[in-house]
Amino acid sequence: MQVMQKAPDNDSIIRSLILGVFLSITAIVDIAGLMWSWPRLPLSTETGFLTITLLAGYLGGCVHSLQYLTWAHSGPRSAVKQYFWYLISTPLAGAGIAIIFYVVIRGGLVNDARALNPFGVLAVSALAGMFARQAVRKLHDIAEALFDPEENDDKLSG
Repeated sequence: MQVMQKAPDNDSIIRSLILGVFLSITAIVDIAGLMWSWPRLPLSTETGFLTITLLAGYLGGCVHSLQYLTWAHSGPRSAVKQYFWYLISTPLAGAGIAIIFYVVIRGGLVNDARALNPFGVLAVSALAGMFARQAVRKLHDIAEALFDPEENDDKLSG
């Protein structure tokens, strides 16, 4: 039995176009912010790295939302109306997750800001924003390893 696909209505197409334009403009503004701030930031300071992290995480979230928007219209049915707020909030969540990811890595692995590679920070931050769900899962694993009382008791007594 073949299921007929329902064509998206005009409302859904207009909503998708507006959302796509919004995400594209914010991504372009974000890229411009990175390009403008990169030479002006003191990259040996925390402020410079946090700015790069915030902008790159936001950009990763925009890329994720644009990919999802494309998938929603090429799939069996239009999911834009259903996931509108998810698509809008993903760039903001990506920026927040990138900051948290940066702080966890910075606090645990690298003690000196001068030892950090700005391109590495940019890459990890953009990936954390783009793959926020997986980044949160990894942060959950780290938190479980740190705060699981049963496992820590076994290590202390053993």
